[in-house]
Amino acid sequence: MPEGKSIPNRESKRKALFYKFKIVDAKKRSIGLLEDLTLKGLKVIGPDPVQQGRVLELKMVLPPEISNKDKVFFHGECTWIRKEGESYHIGFKILKNNPETDKIFKVIIDLLASPDHILF
Repeated sequence: MPEGKSIPNRESKRKALFYKFKIVDAKKRSIGLLEDLTLKGLKVIGPDPVQQGRVLELKMVLPPEISNKDKVFFHGECTWIRKEGESYHIGFKILKNNPETDKIFKVIIDLLASPDHILF
């Protein structure tokens, strides 16, 4: 994706988060920190690239204020990647979500997309 360009087909505006959740893959390798989120996609900023088109099983570690679960699992397809300085900005399309995962993501979006709602 060219710098400064938005994705024209995005259905909902992403919300920048004021708490950075750690995202890891199924092998517990760090993908990076969650930068923004919708129910359909997310942006992660990480130290290493991810191959565009690759589908990963991802895990997000959750603080107790978000859910009674300590982590949430989901599948994400890397739809774009951009190197900025020493890090990589990586866009994922969320695949195969279940209603419980959607509920947790909605709580994250609603509570943490504003500095007025920082819980910790």
